[in-house]
Amino acid sequence: MAVSIWRHATTVRVGSVAAILPALAGLAFALQAGSVTAAGPADPAAVASQPSERPRVSTADIIDFINERIRQVWADNEVKPSPQASDEEWIRRACLDIVGHIPPADVVERFLADKDKAKRSNLIDALLDDPAYVRNWTTVWTNLCIGQQTPDRVNRDGMKAFFREAFYKDRPWNEVVRDLIAAEGHFAENGAVNYLLAQMTMRDDGVQATAKTTRLFLGIQVQ
Repeated sequence: MAVSIWRHATTVRVGSVAAILPALAGLAFALQAGSVTAAGPADPAAVASQPSERPRVSTADIIDFINERIRQVWADNEVKPSPQASDEEWIRRACLDIVGHIPPADVVERFLADKDKAKRSNLIDALLDDPAYVRNWTTVWTNLCIGQQTPDRVNRDGMKAFFREAFYKDRPWNEVVRDLIAAEGHFAENGAVNYLLAQMTMRDDGVQATAKTTRLFLGIQVQ
């Protein structure tokens, strides 16, 4: 298949991400299947044969899955976890992480007075419904993807618009990442294009884009 990736002014056209960025082949196929692994390039035929719908997973199952792996990392590295944070510490950390600012005094007072055992989960739900969540995580991921200083021929507003919509609509993360690494078009019309444009500041046959993508989305440092 003839493959090309062109950068001219503010436009990028991608015929095949897997071919121009070989290290992303496995990621691209896994995202198409709705899952991400670091096992290497997947077989497209195997991906195509997988069912399009996956069983629904409850929030409790997801929490248990994450906690189990955190505990396993502690055990593997002989780490003794810190004591559980107090309500005062926890609400400050939660607000900073989710909405990007410390909680107002009245919110803290109500939270500390609340005797509901589920008050932490309830607060997280409330913070995720706060418009500040979308603003904060739009900024966080825009900076992660294109940097705090905007590279030449990259549209920061377009990148922010892409993430703003993704977080507002609560889009599945596999779809968001697939859009980023397979984007094409004009940087203002398709904000996802700006991610690849920001990694194309040097003629390096996609090395910068490969390293950034595997680090951001697979947690793997490629040297």
